[in-house]
Amino acid sequence: MPTFTIYTSTPLTPHQRHSLASRITTIHHDENSVGHLPVRVIFLEQLSPGFQFKLGHAVPADKIYIRGDVRIRQCPERKRLMSERLVKECSWASGIEEGCFWIFICDFSRMVEPKNTGPGGKRKRHDSAQMVDNNNNVNDTD
Repeated sequence: MPTFTIYTSTPLTPHQRHSLASRITTIHHDENSVGHLPVRVIFLEQLSPGFQFKLGHAVPADKIYIRGDVRIRQCPERKRLMSERLVKECSWASGIEEGCFWIFICDFSRMVEPKNTGPGGKRKRHDSAQMVDNNNNVNDTD
């Protein structure tokens, strides 16, 4: 499942969190042509100033980082376009100026994820870990 993590030193309002999650989900679906599959959005707020550094210097407290971990491999141009759209639409949706957003899109061509589970979260009889590539080809690791 694609996961977008939002890191910020300043707390967001419930409305801002909802608006950001909604825009990120829509943009991911639109840009990757994946339909409306689940997208996880996690907010890590109130990172203390002085605990984030870039090039050896403390990062200003007003910066908002959005890291997207996705399974769809994207060329650099497509990542750039998606990042620009995330900045513009997340700024508009949250009321936070565009210059505060830093976007990182990380794609994984292969990843391990559990197979489906049965009722109550119990594994089905033959479930095990799988390797899933960008084309949703599944290779059992057992």
